[in-house]
Amino acid sequence: MTLKRLSKIEGDIYSYFLERGIVTVPGGEFINLDNSYVRIRVLSNVEEALQRVL
Repeated sequence: MTLKRLSKIEGDIYSYFLERGIVTVPGGEFINLDNSYVRIRVLSNVEEALQRVL
């Protein structure tokens, strides 16, 4: 899953998710994306992942 930086997230989106225990990859590592994007490595328990983000 690829996400663009959300307006409510200030600063580094990669760090935002990492602080919540969600592993992502900065978008700059992919062709045609910059670091305002991340690719989320979704947990097997999607409900848990959503709780960590919200």
